[in-house]
Amino acid sequence: MKKMLVIVLILAITLALAACGEKNETNGYTEINISPVNTNSAGNQTPDAPPSNDDVIINSRLIGTWVCIEYGVHGNARYIWSFREDGRFAYLFSGYEPPHGGGDMKSSVRERFMQGRFRENGNTIECYDVQLDDFFSWGDNWRYFPDRDPFLLAEILLTTPFVESDATGDFTFSFEFVDKTMLRIVIDLGAFPDQYEMDFEFLK
Repeated sequence: MKKMLVIVLILAITLALAACGEKNETNGYTEINISPVNTNSAGNQTPDAPPSNDDVIINSRLIGTWVCIEYGVHGNARYIWSFREDGRFAYLFSGYEPPHGGGDMKSSVRERFMQGRFRENGNTIECYDVQLDDFFSWGDNWRYFPDRDPFLLAEILLTTPFVESDATGDFTFSFEFVDKTMLRIVIDLGAFPDQYEMDFEFLK
Protein backbone atom coordinates (compact mmCIF):
# COMPACT_ATOMS: atom_id res chain seq x y z
CA MET A 1 0.00 0.00 0.00
CA LYS A 2 2.81 2.42 0.93
CA LYS A 3 4.64 1.53 -2.27
CA MET A 4 1.51 2.37 -4.28
CA LEU A 5 1.16 5.76 -2.54
CA VAL A 6 4.81 6.60 -3.28
CA ILE A 7 4.31 5.74 -6.98
CA VAL A 8 1.14 7.86 -7.14
CA LEU A 9 2.93 10.77 -5.44
CA ILE A 10 5.89 10.62 -7.84
CA LEU A 11 3.51 10.49 -10.80
CA ALA A 12 1.59 13.52 -9.50
CA ILE A 13 4.81 15.56 -9.04
CA THR A 14 6.00 14.63 -12.55
CA LEU A 15 2.71 15.71 -14.10
CA ALA A 16 2.76 19.00 -12.15
CA LEU A 17 6.26 19.84 -13.37
CA ALA A 18 5.30 19.03 -16.95
CA ALA A 19 2.28 21.34 -16.67
CA CYS A 20 4.36 24.28 -15.45
CA GLY A 21 6.64 24.50 -18.46
CA GLU A 22 9.67 23.12 -20.22
CA LYS A 23 12.18 21.21 -18.07
CA ASN A 24 15.93 21.57 -18.38
CA GLU A 25 18.05 19.04 -16.50
CA THR A 26 21.26 20.66 -15.25
CA ASN A 27 23.55 19.43 -12.45
CA GLY A 28 20.86 17.17 -11.08
CA TYR A 29 18.37 20.05 -10.63
CA THR A 30 15.21 20.65 -12.63
CA GLU A 31 14.77 24.21 -13.97
CA ILE A 32 11.30 25.29 -14.98
CA ASN A 33 11.25 27.83 -17.86
CA ILE A 34 7.94 29.67 -18.13
CA SER A 35 7.57 32.28 -20.88
CA PRO A 36 6.05 35.53 -19.54
CA VAL A 37 2.75 36.38 -21.13
CA ASN A 38 0.55 39.43 -21.56
CA THR A 39 -3.15 39.47 -22.16
CA ASN A 40 -4.23 41.48 -25.19
CA SER A 41 -7.53 43.31 -25.65
CA ALA A 42 -9.18 40.15 -26.96
CA GLY A 43 -8.26 38.26 -23.80
CA ASN A 44 -5.67 36.09 -25.57
CA GLN A 45 -2.24 35.54 -24.08
CA THR A 46 0.73 36.71 -26.12
CA PRO A 47 4.49 36.58 -25.35
CA ASP A 48 6.10 39.70 -23.90
CA ALA A 49 7.72 41.98 -26.51
CA PRO A 50 10.44 44.56 -25.84
CA PRO A 51 9.13 48.14 -25.78
CA SER A 52 9.62 50.20 -28.94
CA ASN A 53 10.48 53.89 -29.17
CA ASP A 54 6.78 54.60 -29.71
CA ASP A 55 6.03 53.18 -26.26
CA VAL A 56 8.21 55.73 -24.47
CA ILE A 57 6.17 58.21 -22.45
CA ILE A 58 7.97 61.31 -21.20
CA ASN A 59 6.66 62.96 -18.05
CA SER A 60 7.98 66.45 -18.62
CA ARG A 61 6.98 70.08 -18.25
CA LEU A 62 8.26 70.53 -21.80
CA ILE A 63 5.31 68.66 -23.28
CA GLY A 64 3.22 71.01 -25.41
CA THR A 65 3.88 73.81 -27.89
CA TRP A 66 6.00 76.91 -27.18
CA VAL A 67 6.09 79.99 -29.37
CA CYS A 68 8.12 83.19 -29.76
CA ILE A 69 7.08 85.87 -32.30
CA GLU A 70 9.41 88.69 -33.36
CA TYR A 71 8.51 91.79 -35.36
CA GLY A 72 11.16 93.78 -37.18
CA VAL A 73 11.49 96.68 -39.59
CA HIS A 74 11.31 94.28 -42.50
CA GLY A 75 8.89 91.52 -41.62
CA ASN A 76 8.31 89.09 -38.79
CA ALA A 77 9.32 85.65 -37.63
CA ARG A 78 7.75 82.84 -35.63
CA TYR A 79 9.82 80.32 -33.70
CA ILE A 80 7.80 77.32 -32.55
CA TRP A 81 8.79 74.18 -30.63
CA SER A 82 6.40 71.26 -30.09
CA PHE A 83 7.29 68.42 -27.71
CA ARG A 84 5.08 65.32 -27.52
CA GLU A 85 4.74 62.63 -24.85
CA ASP A 86 6.02 59.89 -27.16
CA GLY A 87 9.45 61.56 -27.29
CA ARG A 88 9.04 63.28 -30.65
CA PHE A 89 9.57 66.99 -31.34
CA ALA A 90 9.02 69.45 -34.16
CA TYR A 91 10.55 72.88 -34.72
CA LEU A 92 9.60 75.63 -37.14
CA PHE A 93 11.19 78.93 -38.01
CA SER A 94 8.70 80.79 -40.20
CA GLY A 95 9.93 84.14 -41.55
CA TYR A 96 8.14 86.59 -43.80
CA GLU A 97 9.53 89.76 -45.38
CA PRO A 98 7.02 91.92 -47.29
CA PRO A 99 7.95 94.00 -50.36
CA HIS A 100 9.98 97.08 -49.48
CA GLY A 101 12.41 99.56 -50.95
CA GLY A 102 9.78 101.29 -53.04
CA GLY A 103 8.82 98.02 -54.67
CA ASP A 104 12.38 97.16 -55.68
CA MET A 105 12.53 94.25 -53.22
CA LYS A 106 10.00 91.45 -53.56
CA SER A 107 8.49 89.68 -50.60
CA SER A 108 10.18 86.51 -49.42
CA VAL A 109 9.41 83.56 -47.17
CA ARG A 110 11.57 81.15 -45.19
CA GLU A 111 10.56 77.93 -43.49
CA ARG A 112 13.04 75.86 -41.52
CA PHE A 113 11.03 72.80 -40.57
CA MET A 114 12.48 70.07 -38.39
CA GLN A 115 11.25 66.85 -36.79
CA GLY A 116 13.00 64.25 -34.67
CA ARG A 117 13.22 62.64 -31.27
CA PHE A 118 14.31 64.17 -27.97
CA ARG A 119 15.20 63.35 -24.38
CA GLU A 120 15.92 65.45 -21.32
CA ASN A 121 19.23 65.29 -19.52
CA GLY A 122 19.26 67.68 -16.58
CA ASN A 123 18.81 71.18 -17.97
CA THR A 124 19.59 70.13 -21.53
CA ILE A 125 17.52 68.74 -24.38
CA GLU A 126 19.18 66.12 -26.59
CA CYS A 127 17.77 65.95 -30.11
CA TYR A 128 18.46 62.96 -32.36
CA ASP A 129 17.14 61.17 -35.48
CA VAL A 130 16.54 64.68 -36.83
CA GLN A 131 15.27 65.56 -40.32
CA LEU A 132 15.35 69.15 -41.62
CA ASP A 133 13.94 71.00 -44.62
CA ASP A 134 15.29 74.55 -45.04
CA PHE A 135 13.11 76.28 -47.62
CA PHE A 136 13.38 79.81 -49.09
CA SER A 137 11.33 81.44 -51.83
CA TRP A 138 10.71 84.88 -53.29
CA GLY A 139 7.09 85.96 -53.27
CA ASP A 140 4.47 84.36 -51.04
CA ASN A 141 5.14 80.78 -52.08
CA TRP A 142 5.07 78.83 -48.83
CA ARG A 143 6.05 75.17 -48.92
CA TYR A 144 4.39 74.04 -45.69
CA PHE A 145 2.44 76.53 -43.62
CA PRO A 146 0.94 79.54 -45.41
CA ASP A 147 -1.47 79.85 -42.47
CA ARG A 148 0.93 80.93 -39.74
CA ASP A 149 -1.57 80.94 -36.88
CA PRO A 150 0.44 79.47 -33.94
CA PHE A 151 -2.63 77.66 -32.56
CA LEU A 152 -3.12 75.87 -35.87
CA LEU A 153 0.59 75.09 -36.11
CA ALA A 154 0.49 73.56 -32.62
CA GLU A 155 -1.96 70.98 -33.96
CA ILE A 156 -0.17 70.04 -37.17
CA LEU A 157 3.60 70.47 -36.76
CA LEU A 158 4.17 66.91 -35.59
CA THR A 159 1.82 65.33 -38.13
CA THR A 160 2.91 67.21 -41.28
CA PRO A 161 5.07 65.08 -43.60
CA PHE A 162 8.14 66.51 -45.29
CA VAL A 163 8.13 67.51 -48.94
CA GLU A 164 11.92 67.25 -48.92
CA SER A 165 14.30 66.69 -46.04
CA ASP A 166 17.85 65.81 -45.11
CA ALA A 167 19.17 64.10 -42.00
CA THR A 168 21.00 66.55 -39.79
CA GLY A 169 23.34 65.82 -36.93
CA ASP A 170 22.30 65.25 -33.34
CA PHE A 171 22.49 68.37 -31.19
CA THR A 172 21.98 69.47 -27.59
CA PHE A 173 20.87 72.79 -26.11
CA SER A 174 20.05 74.16 -22.68
CA PHE A 175 16.72 75.30 -21.28
CA GLU A 176 15.13 76.64 -18.11
CA PHE A 177 11.65 77.57 -16.99
CA VAL A 178 11.34 81.29 -16.26
CA ASP A 179 7.90 80.60 -14.77
CA LYS A 180 5.02 78.17 -15.34
CA THR A 181 4.25 79.49 -18.81
CA MET A 182 7.65 80.74 -20.01
CA LEU A 183 10.48 78.58 -21.34
CA ARG A 184 13.95 80.01 -22.02
CA ILE A 185 15.93 78.17 -24.68
CA VAL A 186 19.62 78.87 -25.24
CA ILE A 187 21.12 77.64 -28.49
CA ASP A 188 24.70 78.36 -29.54
CA LEU A 189 25.47 75.57 -31.98
CA GLY A 190 26.99 76.09 -35.37
CA ALA A 191 25.22 73.02 -36.75
CA PHE A 192 21.81 74.35 -35.77
CA PRO A 193 20.16 76.71 -38.29
CA ASP A 194 19.10 79.28 -35.66
CA GLN A 195 21.29 80.45 -32.77
CA TYR A 196 19.54 82.36 -30.02
CA GLU A 197 18.63 82.87 -26.41
CA MET A 198 14.87 83.40 -26.36
CA ASP A 199 11.86 83.15 -24.08
CA PHE A 200 9.02 81.03 -25.43
CA GLU A 201 5.44 81.27 -24.23
CA PHE A 202 3.44 78.12 -23.57
CA LEU A 203 0.68 77.86 -26.16
CA LYS A 204 -1.12 74.58 -25.44
